[in-house]
Amino acid sequence: MLNPNIEYRSDRKFTTGTIGDFFRIRLNKKNLALANLLARMQMNATASFPSISQQQEVLSKFYDMSFEVVPQIMGPEIIMSYVTNFVEPVEVLDPEYTYKNIYKTFEKMAHHPLINEEILELSKKQLEDEYREVMEEPSSYALDKFFKIWYQDRPDYEDTFMGDINLIKDLTLKEVLTFSRSIRIAPGAKLGVMKSANSIEMLVRKNNNLDFAGIIRAFDMDEIVNIPAGPQEGIYEEENHGNLQAQVYLGYGYREGRDEKFIHVKDIETEYQKRLVGLILSEYLAGDQSSKLFTSIREELGAAYQVNANSYHRNSLFLINTGIDPDQIDEVIKIIKDEVEKVKKGDIDIDLLKKSKKSLINFRLIAQDRENWQLANLLRQEMFSGYGRIDDDYMDVIKDINPKMLADFANDLFLKESYVLK
Repeated sequence: MLNPNIEYRSDRKFTTGTIGDFFRIRLNKKNLALANLLARMQMNATASFPSISQQQEVLSKFYDMSFEVVPQIMGPEIIMSYVTNFVEPVEVLDPEYTYKNIYKTFEKMAHHPLINEEILELSKKQLEDEYREVMEEPSSYALDKFFKIWYQDRPDYEDTFMGDINLIKDLTLKEVLTFSRSIRIAPGAKLGVMKSANSIEMLVRKNNNLDFAGIIRAFDMDEIVNIPAGPQEGIYEEENHGNLQAQVYLGYGYREGRDEKFIHVKDIETEYQKRLVGLILSEYLAGDQSSKLFTSIREELGAAYQVNANSYHRNSLFLINTGIDPDQIDEVIKIIKDEVEKVKKGDIDIDLLKKSKKSLINFRLIAQDRENWQLANLLRQEMFSGYGRIDDDYMDVIKDINPKMLADFANDLFLKESYVLK
């Protein structure tokens, strides 16, 4: 048969292991709604364990093994992720607790969903209750509204964390069943990190446990496809809900490719470097209490508010947000704009830049000793040809980032949207 997409890696320093099955599907409003509903249904119950209590009982019996189904948005695609974390069998004196039984249990949950009216309605209600609870938080409401405005001309990309709750409520059993079957033929990969990778891989291959057709389809991509910021700019919208604290969101778009339908990136090295420059700028502007925006707000307004900056590189978006006193909205917006302009002009604090770079390096050193980070990194390597080779140079790329690169990145930004929730 064709070579399947399987990559299990050994790492003997962990006392727990993690394995996952991943599928690439196109991002649109309906697929995101279906993915979130199916994920919740499978985390509640599956065909082999047809109730919440039964599924939790078997996970508990396997030494609190976890099972998660998470739709991840990556640019114009959804990665449907089925992941389990488990205690390594060598850590437990139990002859029944083996890689074989761990994998069989995971496979039953991941690939044999229970799709009936009872689980469907229960899962819908859970998601609806969760959505309502999250949207009661002004910061969550504001972020959701920001993205709806940002993608007002491309609504397939406007949903942030769950999908359109009204779409979810209207989904039928037949639609969920059809979607579940379509996942099995979508491009997929089996990845994992554990003490004995060979044991799992031999088990999977020997027993022909290649349990979905998409595992032999091309999972990696020759080019990265990003979502452009679009041609609009200078959007300003304000809502008043009578909150004690105002939420301010300033969204800067990338100029590059802004008029295209999609941005097709073939030079992964340049793309990788640009992504890291965006992360450095995020840290420089709003990484901690010594960051530019935090200190400027404190010095000019006499207040120390929370400020965040995030680089959504696959979405061509650099987002800055803060929670402030409603009477100081104009002043804070001016401070944010001024600090971005300073970076554009090359007025950069060298010591703070060094600190920002060191912070990212330290974060990486800590993160790479976590198995979930290793699994996520494996996923990126499987998705993007050449990523692993480039990522090996992460520390050097960070160290080489200089003030001019930060200024060049900032000069590619334009203020597309300002959203304020009072």
